[in-house]
Amino acid sequence: MAAVHPVESLQEEASCSICLDYFTDPVITDCGHNFCRSCITQFWEGRDTASPCPQCRRMSRMSTLRPNRQLANMTEMVKKLGQTPKRPNQESRCEKHEESLTLFCKEDQRALCLQCTKSQDHRFHRVIPVEEAEQEYKENLKRCLNPLRKDLEDLLKFKSAEEKKAEELKSETQIQRQTVESVFEELHQTLNKKKQVLLSRLEEEEKKILERIRENVTQVEEQSSSLMQLISEIEEKGQQLVAKSVKDVRDAFIRYHKMKLPGPEAVSIDLKIGFSLSYPQQLKEVIAKFGDWWMECGRTDTATQVEEAVQLAQIEWAQNKRGFGQSYSGRGLGPGPGCREKAKIGGWSVAELQWT
Repeated sequence: MAAVHPVESLQEEASCSICLDYFTDPVITDCGHNFCRSCITQFWEGRDTASPCPQCRRMSRMSTLRPNRQLANMTEMVKKLGQTPKRPNQESRCEKHEESLTLFCKEDQRALCLQCTKSQDHRFHRVIPVEEAEQEYKENLKRCLNPLRKDLEDLLKFKSAEEKKAEELKSETQIQRQTVESVFEELHQTLNKKKQVLLSRLEEEEKKILERIRENVTQVEEQSSSLMQLISEIEEKGQQLVAKSVKDVRDAFIRYHKMKLPGPEAVSIDLKIGFSLSYPQQLKEVIAKFGDWWMECGRTDTATQVEEAVQLAQIEWAQNKRGFGQSYSGRGLGPGPGCREKAKIGGWSVAELQWT
């Protein structure tokens, strides 16, 4: 491989990577790359914020571009060394005839010397000066590079937008997570309060029934004692039946008939609260439905869909033969007859129970 001529290296350094020609009013970016001022201005046209460098893609701003006077002076000196900037590794002589490659064959797309154009292979081909061919290639490369750079810039913008979405998603997920935790914590507190009310009423009902049982036991004990005393007296009189005790026997019979009092009414231990096992099962179903609704509609900020979900749950409860209303109707579970209680979750009414 032939060594690169020093002049060619200088010409390479004096060439703009956008227009592929000598620098004109060169400026340097924050990342240290140089471009013609007009080239980089056109490349960044319409962008108010930081834009990617055409070479390394690092972000720079138009306002931070600095003139590179030293490079401008060097470019002027390089121009004096040749009419056009040469590219590295460019062949300068024909390998066959050892003459300068001053012409370019349009059909074969290769550089030729004057002797090559006279050969049978190229005699009837269209040949132009190599400088003209170079200019055409530069223009073609420009037309290819600009769309490619635009595509790359669009991809980078898309990547940036997607990364921003990921951050927004994390933030939104955290907000929704906190909302869900708050909603179900409030639901838990509401259910816990209702549990305490039910347990308190169960205990109260138990005390009332136990009190009635104790009263019945006391009454039965008193009646049993009187009956035992009368039985003992009648047995004793039966052993001493003589004329003088007839009156005492008659009195005993009178007392016997008077002792036939109605016995105490049996106490039922059926709790009036009548807590139905269908209640917790239905509640589980409602919570499950609420969870499904939350996954589908929980991100909305309107209460319309919430009320629709509530109405659907109420319709399903009404269709159930052992719904809340039937399980508790006439049972005296709530704060009072006809009282309606609402369980509010996250500021929305998500359930309404009828206490009758």
